[in-house]
Amino acid sequence: MSSRFAIALISALLAAPAAAWAQPEPPVGVRAAGMGGAFVAVADDATAVYWNPAGLPTGSFFSLVIDRNSVSTDEQTLAPREGSGLLMALGTLPLGLTYYQTSTTRLLDASASTVRVGRLVTHQAGATLVQSIGGVVAVGATLKFVRGVASSAVAPPGTDLDVVDGASDRGSNAFDADVGVMATHGALKVGVSGRNLFEPAFDLADGSRAIVLERRVRAGVSYQLAPYLRLAADSDLTTADDGITPWRDAAVGAEAHAMAGAVVRGGLHWNTASDRIDAAPVGSVGITFPVYRSLLADGQASFGSRNGDRGWGFGVRVLF
Repeated sequence: MSSRFAIALISALLAAPAAAWAQPEPPVGVRAAGMGGAFVAVADDATAVYWNPAGLPTGSFFSLVIDRNSVSTDEQTLAPREGSGLLMALGTLPLGLTYYQTSTTRLLDASASTVRVGRLVTHQAGATLVQSIGGVVAVGATLKFVRGVASSAVAPPGTDLDVVDGASDRGSNAFDADVGVMATHGALKVGVSGRNLFEPAFDLADGSRAIVLERRVRAGVSYQLAPYLRLAADSDLTTADDGITPWRDAAVGAEAHAMAGAVVRGGLHWNTASDRIDAAPVGSVGITFPVYRSLLADGQASFGSRNGDRGWGFGVRVLF
């Protein structure tokens, strides 16, 4: 691999078209969610396998992460949704292994007499390889097997999203890939990641249409302002369109080492593709505290706009 390959990879990602009727994915990774999602240029543990595969060389030699997030919006909003993410990941140079499950339920469309609610549950298992270039730039790729189960239900207006419970569903399999690039210069890190490159689609059981895991390209920068403080910012380079609300995420976050080995973090993220109330920032706070030697416990809570992804998460990490 060479620097020319990294540049060509980024160019290909930015030029790639986006698919329609996408299904928003819930946040994966408690530490990342605690920073508001400003994590593409921070990812330095096993969650890098999800956020930016090229981040694996920048952290601990060995990392094991198990965590879970849950998010939701107010069901009285224009585009209500709820979701959860479960992650199990292992990272060590130059290899990463991961399994994560996501579940997202949302309004598909509505009329004066009915609403259609859809749910997509995915099981994704992947392997990551990373190549370092001159000790400054790293390029990583994750190849994934994806099992998706899609379901939908029609109900009167005002019905809760759980109307899809017990509905018929359809499962199918696909292969997909994620890629990432990370450049490090002193205290500065810059990253670009592309997820769901092949945009796998999963048909609804009623045959109405497919739900697509849309291609997402995201860039980030982080700076180690002091030995105990890191600042970060992210922005989507693609816009997701689920047929109701376009979404292009931007995020800022910080992570600081506190007393007794604890780490505190916080962040904001917001929708830059909409001027409605759902563009209001959603705030997040998180904490990590040592349990025993290399065993760490993580927690986070997200709050703010009733149209945003409010929720919580918890998990454990082993680092050495």
